[in-house]
Amino acid sequence: MLKTKQVNIIQKSIINLIFLIIFFLIFISCENQKKTFYEDGNIKSLENYNSDNKKDGQSIEYYRNGVIKEKKIFRNGFLIDSVSRYHENGLLDMSIHLTQDSTVNLVSVFDSLIKLKSEGYVKNGEKIGFWKYYENNKLIGEDHFFNIENKTIKLNQQKVMRNDIVDDERSFYYKIDTNDTINFDDQIIFKMSYNFRPNDLVYGENKFIYLLISQEINKYFSNIKEVKIDTFIPIQKGIIRGNLKANKIGTNYLRGIIEEHNLIEDGDSLRIEIIKMYFEKKIYVEDTITKRGTYKIEEQI
Repeated sequence: MLKTKQVNIIQKSIINLIFLIIFFLIFISCENQKKTFYEDGNIKSLENYNSDNKKDGQSIEYYRNGVIKEKKIFRNGFLIDSVSRYHENGLLDMSIHLTQDSTVNLVSVFDSLIKLKSEGYVKNGEKIGFWKYYENNKLIGEDHFFNIENKTIKLNQQKVMRNDIVDDERSFYYKIDTNDTINFDDQIIFKMSYNFRPNDLVYGENKFIYLLISQEINKYFSNIKEVKIDTFIPIQKGIIRGNLKANKIGTNYLRGIIEEHNLIEDGDSLRIEIIKMYFEKKIYVEDTITKRGTYKIEEQI
């Protein structure tokens, strides 16, 4: 009989302990979760915090009708993974994927039917790099935004598609062809194809094209007036060919500008209007001497 009472006491103690643990967890959860509400009482936002009072876990923002407006995930106060934004009907509007460089994020924008409208990178709130635009899942255009002197982001190229083909009448762009890897003894041979939006000026009379190129220009083009520049002109309309000696073994960057100079009549005088496209091409230069020495050693073995 005594044993039965002892068992009952132990069982009650265990049950009480379980309730205390559940109550404690609920209490802690409530302490680490903050909610805000609209005037009508509907929830406006929900955020989770850790013991250091830093955002940790999912943060959700709501429309007045209760539909989720935005989702974010935090870890110890830092935004991680991705951000999802929604239309008021609950369908996905925008997805932002965070990169290791927290200042640069991949952004995907969707229409009301969750079809991709545009996609590209954003740095400090500005578009950068290549952006692609879609209509009914079909590519209709592409923009290239370039960082100049680490302070100005310029629309550097623009392609407008018509029936899956680039419309040259409404586009400006370039393409540089060269080998990605060369030997140090070899020349860097390149072909630059380009297209500026057409105008009424005639090439060779009041329109001139120049290619300014160097391996010494830095990534922001801020030293372009201080380094040696090679200049090339077209061999035919839309094409410039040339060759350069590699500066060093290892990674080299061909950087430069394609310039269109237009002589514009302005009353009794002429003015020059310059349109620029900036470019960059990465090339790896191998050590020819080292390769030959290695070959001889292998041959002797």
